[in-house]
Amino acid sequence: MAIEREVKATGKEDGNITKLCNSSKYWEEVLKDQAIKQIKNDQYEYYVDRHGKKTYVHIFEKEGEKHLRTDWDETEKNNLLELPDC
Repeated sequence: MAIEREVKATGKEDGNITKLCNSSKYWEEVLKDQAIKQIKNDQYEYYVDRHGKKTYVHIFEKEGEKHLRTDWDETEKNNLLELPDC
């Protein structure tokens, strides 16, 4: 069973997520490739909390490259690109 980790900030480059961050936790930041492995191996589930509602981070593939994103819903406030920089 995967352990949940809340994402409060993200690293970004050219519109892509490069790392997931939470400076108040011992893990502080995880690079994209490491997060992808952890999600695929069911080790960790990363999520954004918006007013008590968890939106989970998923892996998607575009043009042969793996990326991280949250599911679309009625708000953009839990979008990984909208989070503060870390």
